[in-house]
Amino acid sequence: MFRTTSEIDSTISEWNCLVSGGENHAMIEAIFIILLFFASFADARDSAQVRAFRKANPCPSTGKTIGACPNYVVDHIVPLCWNGADRPSNMAWEETQASYKKDKFEREACAMKNKQVVPSQLK
Repeated sequence: MFRTTSEIDSTISEWNCLVSGGENHAMIEAIFIILLFFASFADARDSAQVRAFRKANPCPSTGKTIGACPNYVVDHIVPLCWNGADRPSNMAWEETQASYKKDKFEREACAMKNKQVVPSQLK
């Protein structure tokens, strides 16, 4: 949806013109920014690829290839925003708590990449 920070800034500026003032303005703007952020990732994931990964790699906690997998999530090894493939070969089971930290780092790293800055952790 959005590929550069300038596209997001432009959309936010347009939004600010539509919703100006009012006591809920800051909250509405924050929600809008969060939705824009997640919308930029949503179109890149293919649920069929996740199903193919799960079929070949049973859940670590249940041993099943379908259904819930308590305490685990399927995650991309190389993030999609860093040109990681949306294929089972680039997926792995990850403990849910560990995924929160990795996701936070990936969001920051991908944002820096979009600004053409390479984070020091990736050098």
